Amino acid sequence: MHIFFGDETNKSSSDGEFFVYGGLILSDAQIVWVHDRVRGYREHYGLGVEDKIKFTGHAMPDHLDKEHWRELKSGILDILVECDATFMAYYVHHDIIKNQTQQIRNQWAIEPILYRYQMYLTESESHGFAILDNIEEAELRRLEITRINTEGLKFEPDGDPVPLDRIVGIARAHVDWSHCLSANDVVLGAFGYSINHPGHEVANDMMRRVNRMFWHDEMDGVRYMGERGLIRRPKGNIEVAEIRERYQRIEEHLDRLLNV
Repeated sequence: MHIFFGDETNKSSSDGEFFVYGGLILSDAQIVWVHDRVRGYREHYGLGVEDKIKFTGHAMPDHLDKEHWRELKSGILDILVECDATFMAYYVHHDIIKNQTQQIRNQWAIEPILYRYQMYLTESESHGFAILDNIEEAELRRLEITRINTEGLKFEPDGDPVPLDRIVGIARAHVDWSHCLSANDVVLGAFGYSINHPGHEVANDMMRRVNRMFWHDEMDGVRYMGERGLIRRPKGNIEVAEIRERYQRIEEHLDRLLNV
């Protein structure tokens, strides 16, 4: 049994050029591992009930300095690498989705992510639950488990619906409700920050560990993440040269960090 923890980052263009959605896939044993160690980190760094572990510096408790806050987040990534956690992420440039509502943006992101989760569960011969942070109730209703198991989701206007029969439940949650959601916020935030600030060395150091978690294929020692753990939208050619060049820079950035 697995759980996918989904969340978003860089919701507006002021947060970064690319909107990102994604999260961790953890087995029941990994969930216990992550839960216990994040709890231990909270105790070690003296975090109180109101203190949250998130990637953003705005969440840093008053009694910690930047060095210890960075150290805490780095430790969270080490925990996830050590337990062999799996990560998936979807990214799209804000100029491409700027005329869409936040609900539509989330829908375009959540559906391909859930489909990859279905693929992961099928290949693992397993079933799983999806816990989605900050999802609106209207979107959650559209993802009622009876509906997606029976009718499936349509990814192309003229395509056949794809039933997500390996996913046995979907619920919404908040980062306060699970230590695993805290860990998820850190890894997703590290990915979002890295692709929006590819020259930032601290972010790159974190990203090297995030890259080790991506669901991928491997051939001759080379890892391929495209359309598995890493979902770029749009898939095809990007007509606007400036945006196309931005995507190319990000892809080159990820390739440099991928196999190190």
